Order: sequence, then C-alpha cells, then structure tokens
Amino acid sequence: MVTDNEQARQSDVIAQLQGFQDELIARRLPAWLKRLNPEHFALLGEALQAGLAARYQLSAIFSRVQDIDRFAERQLAGRLQLTTPVD
Repeated sequence: MVTDNEQARQSDVIAQLQGFQDELIARRLPAWLKRLNPEHFALLGEALQAGLAARYQLSAIFSRVQDIDRFAERQLAGRLQLTTPVD
C-alpha cells in the first residue's frame, strides 16, 4: 500500500521530470515559435492538425499507386513479349 507521503514524493519526482522535459523542449524551440501569442499558437495547432490529416489521406491514396519498378517491368514484358522477369 502506498502512503500519502510516498505518493506525494512520487508526484514531486514526476513534476520535476516533466519540468526538465519542458525546459529541454523550450530551449530547442525556434525564436519565432517562442514569440507567438496564444491566438497564433492556436492557429498553428489547427494548421498542423489539418496538415497531418492531409498527409494521412495522401498516404492512403498513394498506397494504391503501383511501384515504378513493377509497373515498368510489366510494361516492358508486355511490349517485348518476354517470358522471364526483367531484372
């Protein structure tokens, strides 16, 4: 059983670790991002979400596009009437 004292100590350790991570991330942010006001920061978040959604949609679409090597091999084999695969 975890006592209140142990739980409070664990919470303090977690808070310290999160603070360290936050500071590390904040130091690596570009200057323009640090200067954003909350309204622009929210717009940036929305734009990132929209970009990610578009990326997933494009990934699904492009996954149906045939690999160029396979496409070329089939086209050449059909045109040249080869019976063995082209390397």
